[in-house]
Amino acid sequence: MGISDNIEATGDNQNCTSDSNSDSNKYENALLSQIDNLKLQVKQKDFQLENMQKLLDQSQQLQFMAENKIKQLENKSDDIQKQNGEPEGTGQPSSNDNVDESTDKTERGFWSRLFKQ
Repeated sequence: MGISDNIEATGDNQNCTSDSNSDSNKYENALLSQIDNLKLQVKQKDFQLENMQKLLDQSQQLQFMAENKIKQLENKSDDIQKQNGEPEGTGQPSSNDNVDESTDKTERGFWSRLFKQ
């Protein structure tokens, strides 16, 4: 084992080290690429969350406005009923009221015809 054998062993060792450096560089580049992709995905998700928050706020505002409009219309309806002297909550006569009146007329008509009164 002379000096030349020692130099050859060192050369082999350097080849092995350069191969492992090249492998570690590949892994490092792959990991950096994955990190970049993940950062991009996080930015996209943040953007989506911001948009969803804006839409939620808008939806809540619209719901609030609709509820207020309904309350205003109910109050107007109650005021009109009070002015007209109608009992609260009745509003327009229901269709059942009309049916009862017409039923009474046909019943009287039948009984009147039966007893000829």
